[in-house]
Amino acid sequence: MHKSCCRLGLLGSALSVLYLWWPRPGRLWRSMSLRKGVSPQRFIIDLHNMAGSWALLALIVIAATGVGIVFPNAVRPIVSLFSVATPYPSPTVAAPPVKGAPTLTADQILRLARVAKPGLDIALLNPPVEARNTWRVLFRPRGADPALRSRGAIWLDRWTGALMHDRTSNVMSMGDLYVTEQLWLHNGATLGFAGRLLVFASGSAPLALFVTGFVMWRNKRLARGIMQPIPAIPESRRSTRRWA
Repeated sequence: MHKSCCRLGLLGSALSVLYLWWPRPGRLWRSMSLRKGVSPQRFIIDLHNMAGSWALLALIVIAATGVGIVFPNAVRPIVSLFSVATPYPSPTVAAPPVKGAPTLTADQILRLARVAKPGLDIALLNPPVEARNTWRVLFRPRGADPALRSRGAIWLDRWTGALMHDRTSNVMSMGDLYVTEQLWLHNGATLGFAGRLLVFASGSAPLALFVTGFVMWRNKRLARGIMQPIPAIPESRRSTRRWA
């Protein structure tokens, strides 16, 4: 529960920062880069803006997909506003075609799955269970990043090998594709090693923002202390000093 609260907090914080930070027209690149020949105080401000702006998109994606992973039933209706997002299926077969008919072996199911999806690699094979009496075969794209463990699945009849349900990328709606891809967007595996490296680097962004933000706050307090006016000497004390 505490992880889900952290993800919701991160998402709300990232969206509010995006609203507050968004620069005026024509100053977007200036707010996302470091300038040369500036004072140390200005450099800290530019570093704060640059770290936040470049990491912001990644943090929003990480937070939004994290919320979707923890609360799928709450996020699915929101995704459905843009594209159909259906619940994850669990198809079952009412009864065997012939009483006492033998069930197919795992090797037979694997051969049927390869015929059904020849352009994909089989990632995982789930045998029938009490709540789902069909075989589930999970696939991933050929040559995909090792961290992307599966992307789509099919369900096969345990007795005939017939295709009961297809939830692979070539038949899914954009909403179902997003729901299926959430975990791999969350850990960066969708973009391969570069994506995982980006997610790793974005994890350091909050620390950089905290440090630079603290330095900015401290510099501002010091500047206010220097600029405070010197209190005037009362007239009575001036007279005393004049006659002393």
